[in-house]
Amino acid sequence: MLCPHCHQEHPDTARFCPVTGQEILLPTSFCPNCGQSVQHEWVRCPHCAAILRSDLMETPPIQTSSMERSRWLVWVGIFALVAILGFGSLFWIQAQQGEGPLAGILDMSASATLPAVETTLPLTPTPEPTRTPSLTPTPPPPTASPTLTPSPTATRTPSPSPTITPTPAPTLPFSGWIVYAYGEEINREIYSINPATGEQRQLTSNTFMDEAPSFSPDNSQIVFASFRNPDGWELYLYDLDTGTEQQLTHFEGQARFPQWSSLLGDDRIVFEGREGNTDVIRNIWMVHANSGEMERLTNGNADARPGWSPDGNQVVFGRALSDTTGDGKVTTADSLDIFVIEPVTSQETRVTNTPGNDDFQYTWSPDGQWIAIASVRGDTNGDGFKNLDDSEDLYLIHPDGSGEQHLDLGGKNVFSPDWSPDGNKLVMTVSVSSGRSEIWIYELASSNLIRLAGPGPFYHAEFSK
Repeated sequence: MLCPHCHQEHPDTARFCPVTGQEILLPTSFCPNCGQSVQHEWVRCPHCAAILRSDLMETPPIQTSSMERSRWLVWVGIFALVAILGFGSLFWIQAQQGEGPLAGILDMSASATLPAVETTLPLTPTPEPTRTPSLTPTPPPPTASPTLTPSPTATRTPSPSPTITPTPAPTLPFSGWIVYAYGEEINREIYSINPATGEQRQLTSNTFMDEAPSFSPDNSQIVFASFRNPDGWELYLYDLDTGTEQQLTHFEGQARFPQWSSLLGDDRIVFEGREGNTDVIRNIWMVHANSGEMERLTNGNADARPGWSPDGNQVVFGRALSDTTGDGKVTTADSLDIFVIEPVTSQETRVTNTPGNDDFQYTWSPDGQWIAIASVRGDTNGDGFKNLDDSEDLYLIHPDGSGEQHLDLGGKNVFSPDWSPDGNKLVMTVSVSSGRSEIWIYELASSNLIRLAGPGPFYHAEFSK
């Protein structure tokens, strides 16, 4: 087939261009202007230059839990009970005054005595405002996930010393959830899924290409990259409480693959910045979510896919140092080694020195002891090229470069690994065909593999904090 990136012939089974490293998607639609076949990655038709839109998005089912339905039924019942009591009290008062439909019944027995109704019933039929169920679209926290931190009981009992009363930890409403991107190249949205219940929720609905979501430290927001004309790739913030989003960066180039620090109260986000009018020059950048202030952290010009250490003091990333594709350039399409940088001091440390391995995606364990990496170690599919079509299994390595371990996942084509907050699991996307992936969870203690969702256009799964 003819590659849309380097315009050379490649095997029909290739998913990634062996020259540029970019994904090759098969034609799935036709240009409505000229009628010729186009690929989903094209925003503009290559034949007639018409602006394209894709309506072929597969949307995963958004489930509504039985607890959520039961909660609304309880509220409706409470509302009906309050209304009955209110109107009953009105009829009773009217009957005592000789009016209303109950007046005749009371007159039948003059000697009967009744308790004072004002001591047990409300004087007005209007239900209390606080009992009216909320109609706001914000999902209730109990159906999202169990609250990690219970309300402290020490505040209910007076303490002789104010230092004994602990400060309540913030509630993390989306703890235990996984956020991911889903959809075709031109129309991709952000979703979340609860692995414990299977409940899924669509978060964004903007008909743009959204990718690489990452939770804030308190799980109240996510940051993601989005392609929107005329701005191109920029970072956006999505508020999970209000369902609103706002643009964070105004980058001169492409802002891609963000990751938020895990430290509570930390507003720092690192991302891959593709500078200028070309995406060949790539460095690691940092932006503050509160102010939008940006800072370039690296100057390697072939640096990619940053990720935070759990203490917020270091950033792991990949860097290409030699031309392993043979195209005469050193870019992130070449094999990457692992580096670590300290944002405060700008001190860099090289973790691996293995030009034969392409270690291209990284995630730091919550205890700081391991870095999980997706890696290409050879031409595993036998097509004559060594590229991302050959991504296989996962590897663990200490931050000092020692103790590498192979996690045998049965030869799965693994992308975007990420640790669970307790450090016991890894979530990842597994490519199964062109444009189709699945979300899997790997349990480290038991080596169990669990398929969570798919197949479909799934990308960049990440655990909440």
